[in-house]
Amino acid sequence: MRRRPIPLVVVLAALLTGTAVASSLAHSTNPTFVVAGSNAESTALYCAGLTDAKGAAPGHVAFENTSDQSRSLAVRVSSDANTSWSGSIVLAGHARTLLSPSTLVKGHNFGVAAQISGTGVIGEIVTNDRRATLPCLGAGQQSWYATGFDTRVGSAAQLNILNPTATPAVFSVSTYASTGFAAPAPFQGLSVAPHGEVTVNLGDQIVNTANIGVRVNVLRGALAITGVEATNGTTSLVSGSPAPTTTTWFSSVTTVNHATAQVLLANPHDSSTSVTVKVALAHFSVAPQTLQLAPFATGVVTITPNPAIAPDAYAMLNVSSSQGVVADLAVGDGAYQQLSAPEVPVRSFTVEDFNGRGFDATRVTNTGDRPAKLLVTWIRLAATSSGSSSSPSVTTTLAPGATLSLSTLFPTPLAWNDGRLVVSTKRAVLVAGLTLPTKPAGALVVEPLDGR
Repeated sequence: MRRRPIPLVVVLAALLTGTAVASSLAHSTNPTFVVAGSNAESTALYCAGLTDAKGAAPGHVAFENTSDQSRSLAVRVSSDANTSWSGSIVLAGHARTLLSPSTLVKGHNFGVAAQISGTGVIGEIVTNDRRATLPCLGAGQQSWYATGFDTRVGSAAQLNILNPTATPAVFSVSTYASTGFAAPAPFQGLSVAPHGEVTVNLGDQIVNTANIGVRVNVLRGALAITGVEATNGTTSLVSGSPAPTTTTWFSSVTTVNHATAQVLLANPHDSSTSVTVKVALAHFSVAPQTLQLAPFATGVVTITPNPAIAPDAYAMLNVSSSQGVVADLAVGDGAYQQLSAPEVPVRSFTVEDFNGRGFDATRVTNTGDRPAKLLVTWIRLAATSSGSSSSPSVTTTLAPGATLSLSTLFPTPLAWNDGRLVVSTKRAVLVAGLTLPTKPAGALVVEPLDGR
């Protein structure tokens, strides 16, 4: 039986009963940013992208304490209407709570910042339709890239931007498209008040255009940025990338019949760039797919449907280029399209079902040039058992470039409403590929959380 989300009334009661309502965070010191697992005094989470019910991404933020000790969260909710709410939450060890920004402040778009007394707390943005989720950030960003945004009729694209610091921030937005580079004057030198939240509607300046690449250059401060795309009723929460890269991986890309999958690319350089996409399937060999990107232009490599690529469940993609490019994945069923950013190779990640749907694909790829010894642990949630407990850990070795389905490591199907998976190795070589259950398979992709 799936665990139901905590009702909003319970959440608000938890905020007001047994916890002290904090004074405004506007004059507090900035959070200390640390690596998870260190003995830090405080950590932070920043969650941008949610909207009100009239917007593309109404929903909530789920906070969970993965440690054994209680944690205190000083929370600030900000909106694009220049309103805010501040309060405190105390989370017991292995407990979870939900926060719905639109019920606490007026506005259309929201950002949430939490300063935490210690480590081990994770945060996840979840839309009400349970079709899009995104992990909260642990630090602000000074550079942000993404591509694949669409402002044609039936679609809308915006950037949801939170300033988590106590000082004003300044940023500029430039774009890449089939027509080339653009830096619209209204998108230059934009400011965000301390602890403020603003949105940039790409369609205000880049009209009726598909596959728009975006660069946000933070001139002062650090920002939490989420791209929000709405296409034919489907919302995408795009985490973006800090910089263009010459190598990118997508671990779970659908190739099944009736699904669509494309690698959307943007070239931020003033010279042409060669792109190669290697496609690894379990039962077929596929010739590399290639594309020449013009300067400051965008392009598409179609994976599904593609007569050169057999329909064979999930593929692992390795995207390489002659100079750094921006690459995002677009998947769907032909009627809608969802965007997701590539995963950066990490030493550890967590797979947890925050939206109650479970997973179809739970895959991991070793992007390194040496075998990687994986430790995979199933941790039961306190809400569904008498305290958090771990099953015997599974260890396995993953060859260079190989991909493994994590669900095959366990003799019985994982009950995602009852626990989470933590996957780790010694080097930052792991890329996860997670999809939600859909028909056709693989039409919704979600990101893992940091390993805890």
